[in-house]
Amino acid sequence: MLKDIQTPIRAQPHAPESFHEMKIPDRYNGEQLTQTNKVPFQISLDWLTINLKLASTHVDIKGSKYFDFEDTGNRTKIFKHVIEIYYTNEKFATLTFCPFSSALDPFLAQLQLANEALYLEKEYLFQVLDSLLLQIDASFVSVNRLDVALDFPEDSNLFFNPQILAGQMFDGSVLMAGREKKFNIYTQMKQGGITTQGMSWGDRSSGSRYVRLYNKTEELKKNFKAHIVELHAQMNAEKPIWRLECQLGNKFFRLLPSFGYADLFKFRDYIDLIQISLKGFFEFHLNTGASQTNKNPKIELIKWLKIEELHGSFKSVDWSKEARKVLDNPHESAKRTIKANFREYYKEQDELSPIACLCYLAEKYQLEDFFLGKVPFWLDEFRAKRKILNSDFDISKFWVDWQDCLGRWSQSNKITYVDYSKALNYPLNTQDLISFEDQKDDTTPQGFTDPF
Repeated sequence: MLKDIQTPIRAQPHAPESFHEMKIPDRYNGEQLTQTNKVPFQISLDWLTINLKLASTHVDIKGSKYFDFEDTGNRTKIFKHVIEIYYTNEKFATLTFCPFSSALDPFLAQLQLANEALYLEKEYLFQVLDSLLLQIDASFVSVNRLDVALDFPEDSNLFFNPQILAGQMFDGSVLMAGREKKFNIYTQMKQGGITTQGMSWGDRSSGSRYVRLYNKTEELKKNFKAHIVELHAQMNAEKPIWRLECQLGNKFFRLLPSFGYADLFKFRDYIDLIQISLKGFFEFHLNTGASQTNKNPKIELIKWLKIEELHGSFKSVDWSKEARKVLDNPHESAKRTIKANFREYYKEQDELSPIACLCYLAEKYQLEDFFLGKVPFWLDEFRAKRKILNSDFDISKFWVDWQDCLGRWSQSNKITYVDYSKALNYPLNTQDLISFEDQKDDTTPQGFTDPF
């Protein structure tokens, strides 16, 4: 069943008479950037699908003064009914409702706003949406998908040049932080030379975060949208306009329970969404040869401080502070640090500092079982994928070092050497076991210094 339903604002909304009243703003989403005629960038909402709870399983599709409903007779994989909604004869949204699955709430519905509608004045857009929810007797539940787009000229000094970024990704001078992920670069041949037209990172089907950076000027030649061309004209740019587009799904918004109906059309919320979606998993670093990517200097994809100088300070709103706490979860950070330390220990087994740090974190955040379960997979990854070959790595020595260092933080050992050998598929050697039994009471290895 759906829960945490957020009822829309019900203050008698004044719906504008037509889409023409709701013109594309001369300032981006209600916030003036500069006093000049040249706008350095634009931030827009490019996709919005929200989950609703209907008052009944039936939707009255009789028209009203402003809204017209068209039952398409189609269905989706999830819903039995698809209705197109028009506002003053202009396509405004698509409503799908009545789920096939009995596992879903029978009153669940989804509303996807038309792309052109999203580029209109946000104040009016909010009023029209609120009027529509009143008409169909529906309540907002959550965001299913939200795409926020940041458009900027290729030669802007506020953003890292995409062409340069792609080239440096190819030659290895720029690295990307985070765990293994999908990364694609799209190119096009012009006059015998190859130019980058875009790149994407993340998994579109993950339901969490997926980021695209592409030449929007070139894309509009194939898929012309007058409302976006009009928006770009305000930038008066001489170079092509590029778009950084962050696709945020339902899994992402589950981490943001306080992101509500009133936050859908606020510019400062879009700024926070972009910052949060790029954090950690989508960060770039200059390759200086450091053993770990995140030890290299970070590259600023977007120069937020310069943007603040132009626009003024935009401090995080309450929901984004909450999101940063969730996404900066110390347990998740500890897991990444544990893996990084184990990789360092695997490279040079005589160095005990990494395993000492690893044991400390495992004990502090109760991640011992997590770590021990991951060891065989990480060893395989280090050898097969990362090609880190260490023929001298001794699994029995690892076990001794692990127990020795863990003894610094805890007096209880939760797993025996025999059990662990079986779990690793490591052939048990009697001599190893004797050696372990001889050393297991010595909790302080020779030369070991407590780093904490």
